[in-house]
Amino acid sequence: MLILSPPLVLTGVIDPGHGGKDLGAIGANQLAVEKELTLSYALLLEKKLVARGHKITLTRRDDSYLSLAERVKIERNIPENDFFLSIHFDASVNPAAHGTWGFFYNRVVVEGGGYHVTDVTQTPSILGQALAGALVEQIVARARTNNRGTQPRPLYRYDQEEQKWMLVEKNLYVLRYTRVPAVLVEIEFLTNPAAERRVLNENFRDLVTDGIVAGLELWGQMYLKG
Repeated sequence: MLILSPPLVLTGVIDPGHGGKDLGAIGANQLAVEKELTLSYALLLEKKLVARGHKITLTRRDDSYLSLAERVKIERNIPENDFFLSIHFDASVNPAAHGTWGFFYNRVVVEGGGYHVTDVTQTPSILGQALAGALVEQIVARARTNNRGTQPRPLYRYDQEEQKWMLVEKNLYVLRYTRVPAVLVEIEFLTNPAAERRVLNENFRDLVTDGIVAGLELWGQMYLKG
């Protein structure tokens, strides 16, 4: 159950990942399909946020296929938007992998068209990083998932042998091209049999969406309105 008082109003876009011909991840026991789960969680999340006075737009409300560019266009057409949140479920070749993590856009400085980063520590999107952290923290607190933390995209690591920053993980389109603080959250790993069963449970869905609402509101109060 949410414990926050009625918050300041946020305007945001919720993006249920995948859809239509794009199935996304398939569960270990083939019980869960990512495109169906993302929509289910997004619709419940929208209901809770609207009930608390927030102004929410979904990128899709049914089993439609949208390109990444179309998803970004929806956000860019909304004036005075506060955030963009893309909901996903993860997959791994390791069936034991489990937990929740969030990704935010890393506003790196790149020299000469290559991947040499002049100051990787100072360039992440501060608001996006803060939002990713708030969302993961609140989901973990309520749904008791494993906290995998947050990561920037693109992700660079310094190669001691080459003496330069090297690209490890590339950009995520919806984080790179939206105008506002944007986060992609991976709620759980569908390739973990126990996690697959959990994400299909209505109580778990309720706890996760409560966590997202709390994370958004805490972030908004701390970084946008105060």
